Amino acid sequence: MRIKNLRDDNASLQTLVYPEYASNIFVVRNFTALREAQEDICSDNAYDDLGCCWRLIVYANGDKEGRDEWLSVYLRLLEGIPGSYEYCVELLHNDAAKTVKMEGTQSFDIQERFGWTRFARLDWICANGFVSEEQDALYFRFSLRPPNYKAKCEYQHLLRLEAKRECELLKRELIPAYSTMTYTLRNFSEMQRKDSFVYSDPLVDDLGFSWRLLIYANGHNEARGNHLSIYLILFEGVSASRFEYRVELLHHLNPTANIKMEGVNVFKLKKIWGWPQFMDHERLQEEGYLDQTTDTLELRLSMCPPDIKLKCEYQQEFIRKLKENQK
Repeated sequence: MRIKNLRDDNASLQTLVYPEYASNIFVVRNFTALREAQEDICSDNAYDDLGCCWRLIVYANGDKEGRDEWLSVYLRLLEGIPGSYEYCVELLHNDAAKTVKMEGTQSFDIQERFGWTRFARLDWICANGFVSEEQDALYFRFSLRPPNYKAKCEYQHLLRLEAKRECELLKRELIPAYSTMTYTLRNFSEMQRKDSFVYSDPLVDDLGFSWRLLIYANGHNEARGNHLSIYLILFEGVSASRFEYRVELLHHLNPTANIKMEGVNVFKLKKIWGWPQFMDHERLQEEGYLDQTTDTLELRLSMCPPDIKLKCEYQQEFIRKLKENQK
């Protein structure tokens, strides 16, 4: 009884220490025809519980030095995490005692195969009932797992990092990048006294749309005399375009203190839209946004369509509009 309990405890411990195998059945059909044609055959893609993709490759008439005499069998890691894995490759027989089994631990790299040019002798396979007479087929089972739970956790972590990286790459493909420019507003104090306004340099985005900031140093309308007013204008492009915007007032000493206005808006051609009370004059000076040595403000404008679909639509419409204007 004590021995039985120890065995049960050992089995329970192994289930905690060793991950379970992910197993797949591969049926090699038309075995005789494959031998005569000296062709190899691959299993369908098989996925373990990590999401790694594997294939079993069988040379029905042997490979390299095993040709004509041996069955050759290989494992290949198609996608996933390269590293050490335990494998078990079995050529199945109705009598389980006759099943041919190769097992062990091997380091796998992506797309590199590992296996046996001399897995089992062809004459012995045919003479001992491994080939199903009705279907002329061989049956394989191949099983894989990380060598222990520590390795499995490490591989899972690497897979998460890889998935995150691929997600970021996909986002870059699906979400357009911002077009950005920085503008320096000079002689701020003089503009404030004169109650004047200024247009920024144009930002021409990668669609060819032209954008400008309209800046009132002494404020506009109800904000006059108290605030910096900033507006955004679509000077050239497709009217009623939906764009993501980002307007930033840069702090000349501390980038973490930058003031940022961002969101999504529909912009009409040459119609101003923005913030009459972007920032009050007192805060501009006291918090260091106005560089009093040079009497300048630094502004950054960034624009992009919210998605690739809209970007393509705007691009086609803008090209059509330009062609019409050339007629």
